[in-house]
Amino acid sequence: MPESQLFTPGISAGMKAGCPFCLARKTGVPKVGETIRILSDFRAGQIGKVVPPPPIFASEPYKITIQAEGDPPDVTWTVNTMADLIERFPGPPVPDWAPPISLKEAEELDGRVVQFCEKSMSSKGWRPNLPYFYAIIRYIWYKRLPLEPAEVWRVLHAHGVARNWQVRLTSLFRGGRDLLVFAEGRKPVKKKRVQPLSAQIKRYW
Repeated sequence: MPESQLFTPGISAGMKAGCPFCLARKTGVPKVGETIRILSDFRAGQIGKVVPPPPIFASEPYKITIQAEGDPPDVTWTVNTMADLIERFPGPPVPDWAPPISLKEAEELDGRVVQFCEKSMSSKGWRPNLPYFYAIIRYIWYKRLPLEPAEVWRVLHAHGVARNWQVRLTSLFRGGRDLLVFAEGRKPVKKKRVQPLSAQIKRYW
């Protein structure tokens, strides 16, 4: 990610609050021998050691090759550090505000929260950009995540949303999701409430 994007308000606040996804945006390219954990996409939670890349990657230093835990010795993965969020393992402790959902879904939610925070900042100060907040509500509803308004607020606050917006945004979240459930169905699924940032790795062979 370009350096200029590392210090936007939502990401900067997230870093200070210990957000693993915001911190991962400044990880850089790990060296051979280091252990990393992938935080995004379908491989979220996968831990692996960086191994020497094939010669074809010589002109693409942002791509690394890993030997993932539990994989056969002859199987390696390519990781694009400009597209995938990664952390050097072991990473920072799980923050106490982390939502009780899987690592993959927490990363997807985090991206929407960061975008909402950035779009809400202007030369006149901070004011919630409602269409981007509606995108957060829609994502939580669509994924059927069993998050309480107070839990969503903690994520928002950790990314820099001032406390004086708590009542307005938590009420808007509660009413918005209730309306979507009433109109479209898709109630929250209780079993999706898991240990914060937990991961279940699926094999594809």
